[in-house]
Amino acid sequence: MSTERHRVALVVNSLALAGAERMTVDLACGLAARDWDVHVLVVRDGPLRAQLEATGVPVHVTGAEFDWRWPVIVTRMTRLLRQLEPQIVHTNLIGSDVVGGIAARLAGVPVVMSTQHDSYARPAVFGWYRRWAAQRTDAVVAVSPGLLEYCNTVLHMERERVHVIENGVDVDRFTESVSEQRRPPTFGAVGSLIPVKGHTTLVRAFASVHDSEPGARLIIAGDGPERPVLAALIETLELPDAVELKGVVADMPEYLSHVDIFVQPSLQEALPVAVLEAMAARKPVIASELPTLRMLLGEGPDAAGVLVSANDPDALAAAMNGLVETPEQARELGQAGYRAVLAKYSLASMVERYESVYLEVLDAKSRG
Repeated sequence: MSTERHRVALVVNSLALAGAERMTVDLACGLAARDWDVHVLVVRDGPLRAQLEATGVPVHVTGAEFDWRWPVIVTRMTRLLRQLEPQIVHTNLIGSDVVGGIAARLAGVPVVMSTQHDSYARPAVFGWYRRWAAQRTDAVVAVSPGLLEYCNTVLHMERERVHVIENGVDVDRFTESVSEQRRPPTFGAVGSLIPVKGHTTLVRAFASVHDSEPGARLIIAGDGPERPVLAALIETLELPDAVELKGVVADMPEYLSHVDIFVQPSLQEALPVAVLEAMAARKPVIASELPTLRMLLGEGPDAAGVLVSANDPDALAAAMNGLVETPEQARELGQAGYRAVLAKYSLASMVERYESVYLEVLDAKSRG
């Protein structure tokens, strides 16, 4: 690790309890522990501020919103960056890529980089900006090999400027979440309530599971615009007492302690932190057969989960019923997931790899 104390400003949309936001906060705290001078800049405040304050990481909130007021955010953020004079600005999520990237360039920050957390389709103007900014960014981090391909083919970035760093979690936080599988079981899912997360498929699959396991429960953590749609579907399927839309969860270890089998029914994913947390809690995982989730969970005798076709309620229900009927297999999958997180997706490893990229880019910049 470098003996010089470098200053880095991490920019993220908010301090809400969501995957990319959690990763950014964990990275900030991890870097601070390794003697980096870290500042976090956000547009919206949120509950994750408490973790930063407990670690002594300064938080700067611009206010305003990602709409017609975005120039206000850029102005305030530019002023902050001129005061802080960081050597690196590191943006996360498309909103912060826009406002943070523009502000960093206006403030004359030496190094500007971003992490690509997803490849979701967005309005054309955002796609144009993403490609334009990528050409002017010193480095980009992709959180999965699939996003590396996206950076190369869609953002048209040279391979040498893209670094793959998978998300990591603090495995020790989830010790209290470990439990023997109970029957009837409780299924869990975590994610924003948006169509791409596949929650309607999950609720339909669970209805079939509930027919054979009347005491089974499903707890979906997260919030978003699909909540009324899901609530209506739950009523239609006569599952109001069996399915809970829990909303945003602040304490993931406590939530996972009530879950027996974790389900990730997404139609598209990068590297979901929620799945890593479930694996750290030794929960068996059932997930859509997407390239990133296949990479994460593996296949064959060492698999850490069960993969099923996306958007297929019948296949998902069969997998859910299968793990209920084979608790020993479920336990083995949970143990395999724990070993995989420990070996490949620890928070310490993630922080070290980001630090290496920072130092590499700073060194290249200093050499011209």
